[in-house]
Amino acid sequence: SQLPVTNNQTPEEIPMSGNRPDAPSKNNFNADAKDILQFLNEKTGRKYQPVKSNLNFIVARLKEGATPGQCRQVIANRCRKWKGDEKMDQYLRPATLFNAEKFAQYAGELVVNET
Repeated sequence: SQLPVTNNQTPEEIPMSGNRPDAPSKNNFNADAKDILQFLNEKTGRKYQPVKSNLNFIVARLKEGATPGQCRQVIANRCRKWKGDEKMDQYLRPATLFNAEKFAQYAGELVVNET
């Protein structure tokens, strides 16, 4: 049977029954990417829309194995370094932060908590 479409979800965004909740899927990547984009908006005071051109950068990093937490850490770290800097503030955007080459560099700069 067809699941009902709610909250303006497209059929691809509706989780299929039988999928493990912890199994990576396109649906989870898209949902995580939207949450991460919202976090970026909150940190920067901007209004990046959850459109493909913005989300695809984030989804690509998640598919490569980055966790949502790492993505948020990269955003927070870059905001601490760049926010308010006349030259660098403009780069607090999905295309720069989640560019494949740049993201690997930014993620590599994160401090690892040793326990």
